[in-house]
Amino acid sequence: MPEELRAQDGRGFTTPAVATTFSAMPGLPTDVVEMADSSRGAGILKGAAYMVEVPTNWNGKLLMFAHGYAGTGSALSVAPPAIRRHLVATGYAWSGSS
Repeated sequence: MPEELRAQDGRGFTTPAVATTFSAMPGLPTDVVEMADSSRGAGILKGAAYMVEVPTNWNGKLLMFAHGYAGTGSALSVAPPAIRRHLVATGYAWSGSS
């Protein structure tokens, strides 16, 4: 069920239906690891949408992705970083939130 959230500046956000995962990246011939084998999770925790991905070749390090200012709209969203393929291929887990 959607929940109404309030930002510090008074804006309201409606949480979308909660997905618990997201799609694997399509493989490319140049990939050195199987992109579909990574563990992926998503959801909403304490009013923030999040995504996290851990590759099978995880090196024990986590990159926290901060996307910066997301505008003044009321959509609560998060997206993978542009360097996602590189991070997974080199063994870094990543996480991002709204």
